Order: sequence, then C-alpha cells, then structure tokens
Amino acid sequence: MSKPRKKLQECGYGETIQKTYKSQEIEIDFRVFGSPLGDKNIESFSEKSVLNFVAQSYANSCLTLFHRVEEYKDTDKYSIMDNCALRYLPAMFCFRHYIELKLKYLYMCYANEEYNSNTHNLSTLLQELKGKGFPSNVFDLPIEYIKERECFTSIDDGNDSFFRYLIDKDMKCKEHLNIPMFEFDKIKTYILDIEYHTRLMLTNKFIRETIENKKNGSI
Repeated sequence: MSKPRKKLQECGYGETIQKTYKSQEIEIDFRVFGSPLGDKNIESFSEKSVLNFVAQSYANSCLTLFHRVEEYKDTDKYSIMDNCALRYLPAMFCFRHYIELKLKYLYMCYANEEYNSNTHNLSTLLQELKGKGFPSNVFDLPIEYIKERECFTSIDDGNDSFFRYLIDKDMKCKEHLNIPMFEFDKIKTYILDIEYHTRLMLTNKFIRETIENKKNGSI
C-alpha cells in the first residue's frame, strides 16, 4: 500500500520567481516578498514554481539542441552530420524529462500535494493527473511520440533509461539506431501546445476556484 502524499508547504502567492542579473551569474530566488496587489510584506513561495522552472529549463535545452541538429540540412560534411547526430539523444532526453516534470508540476497544481516520485512512467503520471481533474488531451500525442522512439522491446515508457543509456537494466541494447534529423518543428509544436493549453487550464481552474470561494465567503 502506497503511503499518502504530503500536502504542499507553499505560502502566500505561488508561482513567484525573482531574478537578479549580475555580471557573472543570474540569481534565482523562489522565496520572495510581495504580492500581485503590491503588498511587500507577504512572503511568497511555491514548490510548484520550482518544478516548473526546471521543466522550462529542459524544454529550452531540448529546443536548442534540436535547432542545432537542423544544420544537417545545409551541409555535406560528415563531421557536421556526426555532430548533429550526437545531439539527438540529449535533445530527446530533455524533451522526455520536460514532459515528465510538467506532468508532475501539474499534478501538484491540481492535487495540492506532492507528485508520485516513484515512477517515470509518463502514461501513469498522465492518468494520475487526469484523475485529479486535468481535462486536456494535450499530452497524448507527445507521449505516443516518445513511446515510439523508446523502442526496446523490454522497455516500456515507464523507464527513462533509453535516451540516457541506450542499454536497459539487463544490459541489452539495440543493434541499430535510426536518428531522425529534422524533428525541430514537431517538438517545438508539442512544447508550445503544452504550454498554451496548460496555462489555459490553470487560468480557468483559478477563476473557478475564486468564484467558488466568493460564493462560500472564503474571500
């Protein structure tokens, strides 16, 4: 029997990130003071904002890598082709990890409790998220896309080792690997769709909850 998941410990207004740009670094502060209404005495922190920041980092890295792979189109040099091919697995790992973190982030938003840290199974994470009321199918195609490329017969989408190792836990590996070189537009569309629809879903959720709280006299 699985143990109950802990409630989040966020306070004030969540989703707040403060950035300080310095000469040789950027300081990211997830615990800051202030509110949308300008009250500087309200402390704001959310575990959700931390995880979403990490998810965005993987998404941006994924797109950067895939964009570099597009150089393959304009070259006949083997060295450039090889460099493009060597970026494919890291790009796909970043994309897969972005999907996983986004699902866990949204679970925290909808359930107000910690996500399932014991699985990397994208289908399981999506099912849990939908069980908490997430109404969109925006993750269905990206997850199917990833599953088609995690092509070990002994590895399902619950194991995130394919793009990291190409070898499963029993040390079995594929004898051939086909690398599609021109996936940038497809991946970019998946990420943009996920960001747009999840932002829309969360906005609608916030509006519904605000209206309900007003009816109940909570605010």
